[in-house]
Amino acid sequence: MIIFKNITDHINTWDAHSKGTFRSGHDLIIPYINLELMENNPISSNTCVIDFSYLVFREVQEMQEGEKGNSIYFQGKPSASVNPLLLNEYVIINSWRDSTEIELKISCHTIDLYVNDDFNFRSREHPFVPYDTPKWKANMDNEKIERFFLRESFDHVLKYLK
Repeated sequence: MIIFKNITDHINTWDAHSKGTFRSGHDLIIPYINLELMENNPISSNTCVIDFSYLVFREVQEMQEGEKGNSIYFQGKPSASVNPLLLNEYVIINSWRDSTEIELKISCHTIDLYVNDDFNFRSREHPFVPYDTPKWKANMDNEKIERFFLRESFDHVLKYLK
């Protein structure tokens, strides 16, 4: 497992594929296929996409659907004062086949990127495509994709969160 700490300035979830989130204590894990990293990221000097990855939001204070949706508080409702040390990151989830995409605003202390040792990356012009779309043909193994989204696949990420 390779962990890239404080990846905040480099992530783009717009064209990434996900099936939801997983909560572990005060942390939130989102598995993504085709997560985009902006240029000058820790993996490449160019913009690239990653086959399988996990975004891990550490010490989440609040998760909110969109800008004005309902909030979920991970550590109790915060006081009226705003913590200037918290990051506010917007991500897209549920971008799987015909699911309705949801934008989340996540307030947390850090955002880390976890990838397996054998991860692959390439330019965003040649994305990883898990299923056929009007624009792209699938170019990934279905069994590997299904295993990736199983709850058990998160176990190797969870051991690093302790």
